[in-house]
Amino acid sequence: MKKIIICIMAVMVAFVLASCEKDSAPKAVSSDRVFLTLDSNPTTGCTWMVTMDDSGVAEFIGSKYVQDEAPASPSGEQIAGRGGKETFEFRCLKEGTANVVLKYGHAWTEDEIYDVKNARITVSSNLTGTIELY
Repeated sequence: MKKIIICIMAVMVAFVLASCEKDSAPKAVSSDRVFLTLDSNPTTGCTWMVTMDDSGVAEFIGSKYVQDEAPASPSGEQIAGRGGKETFEFRCLKEGTANVVLKYGHAWTEDEIYDVKNARITVSSNLTGTIELY
């Protein structure tokens, strides 16, 4: 019985060591998509409005909103109206630079814009991109 336990433990150690083995050459990860995440709270009636230049370097694909997790109120009820994060997805189309303007406010009026973010998407010749706020 003791030999069986030792054999099982030896096999487990071998599996652990094999799974920890590092590849000597780094693996390049490339993607033709870039993402930008900003604070958002649609319960206020505000939304991020995205406009891009007409360079054709990248295109806006869409966005996804995820509400922040928050503890329940002392009575155990979930607290309404909390904000979250909105992630914007862009696809790289050709080498170059594209400028993006994101305005946060009420879409039905230009008088109620509460925040403006400017971003630059830089796309390399292999169609991998980066995005940065400036």
